[in-house]
Amino acid sequence: MSSFSQTVEGRFSTLQLENQGLFERVTHLENVVSSFSQTVEGRLATLQLENRGLRELQAHEVLRLDYALGEIEGLGPMREAFHAARATPDYQSAFEEAEPLVTICISTYNRAELLLERCLASIRKQTYSRLQVIIVGDHCTDDTEERVRGLGDPRIEFYNLDKPSIYPAPGPDRWRVAGTTPANFARQFARGRFITHLDEDDAYADSRIEKVVAAAQQNRADIVWHKFWQENPDASWQEAGNGTFAFSQIGLGMCLYHEFFLKLSGDIHAYRSNEPGDWHSLRRMKHLRPRLHFVDEALTYYHHFPRRAPYQPVPGEAYLE
Repeated sequence: MSSFSQTVEGRFSTLQLENQGLFERVTHLENVVSSFSQTVEGRLATLQLENRGLRELQAHEVLRLDYALGEIEGLGPMREAFHAARATPDYQSAFEEAEPLVTICISTYNRAELLLERCLASIRKQTYSRLQVIIVGDHCTDDTEERVRGLGDPRIEFYNLDKPSIYPAPGPDRWRVAGTTPANFARQFARGRFITHLDEDDAYADSRIEKVVAAAQQNRADIVWHKFWQENPDASWQEAGNGTFAFSQIGLGMCLYHEFFLKLSGDIHAYRSNEPGDWHSLRRMKHLRPRLHFVDEALTYYHHFPRRAPYQPVPGEAYLE
């Protein structure tokens, strides 16, 4: 037994030593991992700071570029005219009227069903009723006019351009400015103290106009904008718009603006600066340094489906360069 005990004790002592070695190795590995984690966390914190700095620098340069573009576009004198007009009682009266007229501008082209059942249906359900709705067909050839007039709503006006608008050839540039010509035509007939827009295949939340008018008047805001609902491919919806008055975060269908800005018509050549027409217009409005107010609520439904069929060129059609 003595020999056996000695053997067991020896083996036990060996295991203890091995265990101690393993413990020390594990401790060493833990220290290495901890040190590595601290290094990674430190590096990550540094990268986050650098990334924040780059974002701030980018935002700064975007503002500078937008300002330079506005000055090149000759908006300096209009900025001065805007602030002179803003100081007048007539301009300010829009913020004091009990129920100011709101004009909604809509461009459309051969999508009568969506126009009536989605766009106009949402407008006619608005809790705010003092509206002027101007629909301009981009030379519609379907039954859009007949169906709109069939609604019998005296607030709705329909005009159809007598010839097709001239746009860039099919592709991204055409998409950027499609609808600009009828939208500008609609502006000629706008009588509202406040103006807003809606695409033919989109919709408003029922209280949208009421809420943005209230926000404009309460804050004496020249432009009010808000979040929007964006449709996903699986037919679900997600909120979009982070509250910044910036490219990809805002569109004309998410804005209400004072009638003064009707002076800034849409630019059919916005594609030359690689800008969608909506943002091109809004960027120029912003250049006048208006009072802005953001409503932190999604009030417009921006539909992606059904997708419009690809534009089919017409033989002999003229294009912008």
